[in-house]
Amino acid sequence: MRIRGIPICVKLNFKAPKKLRKKLDPNAPCFLYNIVDCNGQVVYVGITNNPKVREGQHKNSKKGIIKRFQCLACNLKFLVMKKFSNRKKCKVAETLEIKMFNPIFNDGESDVPPVQQWEEQEKWKVKNCGFACTPYSPLIPAA
Repeated sequence: MRIRGIPICVKLNFKAPKKLRKKLDPNAPCFLYNIVDCNGQVVYVGITNNPKVREGQHKNSKKGIIKRFQCLACNLKFLVMKKFSNRKKCKVAETLEIKMFNPIFNDGESDVPPVQQWEEQEKWKVKNCGFACTPYSPLIPAA
């Protein structure tokens, strides 16, 4: 783009359509990780090809579990549990751990209905942090 003969650089911020995004190599190493609360309870189970980047996403992104639910009273820890040779084996292990631990922050991946899962998250927040807080409501002091 030029304005009066001067080149202008414009940076566009957009995501490529899903079909154009780089696909993960299914044969690349994969890591199973847990997020654990201050009582040692597994609150989230996930898989990633890059644990350091994924931990940063959980700590810094608006949707990150650690960013959304950590409080001064209860520190959440990101723990890499095991390395797998490929993503398929990693996904099987993730599914087994979700069934075993029934983590309260794995939305949509457990057998618990969404409303009940939301209630469990609120109870966890009151128990561990002393107040209820959701991404959709202001801080509500515990009764």
